[in-house]
Amino acid sequence: MKPLLSICIPTLDRAELLERVLSSLSLVVRNYPVEVCISDNASTDNTVDIIQKMAGGFEDFKSARLTSRSVYASNLLSAVKLSTADFVWVLPDYAHVDVKTLNKILNLLKVGPVDAIFMNVGDRIHDKSDLDLISTADAFDLFGWHSTLLGSAVVQRSAYLMGVEKFAESDFIQFLACFTHLAEIKGSTESAKIYWLGENAWYADAAKKTAWGDRALTVWMKRWRDACLSMSYAFSEAECKKVLRSHQNKSGMFSFSALCAFRANRGCSLRELWALRECWFDTGLFCVFKAALVGLLPSSFFRLLRTCRRSLQ
Repeated sequence: MKPLLSICIPTLDRAELLERVLSSLSLVVRNYPVEVCISDNASTDNTVDIIQKMAGGFEDFKSARLTSRSVYASNLLSAVKLSTADFVWVLPDYAHVDVKTLNKILNLLKVGPVDAIFMNVGDRIHDKSDLDLISTADAFDLFGWHSTLLGSAVVQRSAYLMGVEKFAESDFIQFLACFTHLAEIKGSTESAKIYWLGENAWYADAAKKTAWGDRALTVWMKRWRDACLSMSYAFSEAECKKVLRSHQNKSGMFSFSALCAFRANRGCSLRELWALRECWFDTGLFCVFKAALVGLLPSSFFRLLRTCRRSLQ
């Protein structure tokens, strides 16, 4: 029997987290028409052993391992290619699924038709009420910024695969897959079938730690800007720039504390800020001014500051 939903999990060097996630997921999806697809990005820990160990706990389980380390998007697409359901829910390898949300997703898919389902995660969106049949333009405005968070959307499998080459190098593949697909519907005579689930769909494993890597600010200033503006063929430039700025207005991506985290992990520097000057006005000049102040101080200062704050808690 063909599954209704494929849960796709790209993973890399997080064997302990993955084991806990798969252990809880095996209980959640039991007796549901759901398959689980894992793609390992050539991990160097014991991820392979964990996947083999946990596979027996699922009725429908598939896995693949890349022969060499690749970019994140390639690993994500590898997991999606394993799927056989018409709809995929791509989750991070530290996400514990809420069974009530899974029930709602499956009920929507059973009744159909569905083009996309957006879901709350970590209370990022304060409206807890479920919404039906949202317009494409409203979905772009309300959830465009939110869909950068992996696991916040269930999308048709074809939405990922129709733009494999376009998405292969992107840091925002879920956003692009969702709205490239919905933009096609927007240009047709039919209305998109888009739903919003207000309760949190999953929670992060307590052991998961956020660590911004090198050039994090480039990702969030230039690549996020480029991803948003790439949708200008379907949405107005004003709509695209509104979504672009929503990360500051709604998630605080360029708040002082976030920029301190960037700097503490060597994710931004004065040289990088200058190289990104063309993005300043698109992402908010005041945010970049704060970033410049942060960039004046050495990353060791912020690591010491964070250590002091933890010791006081």
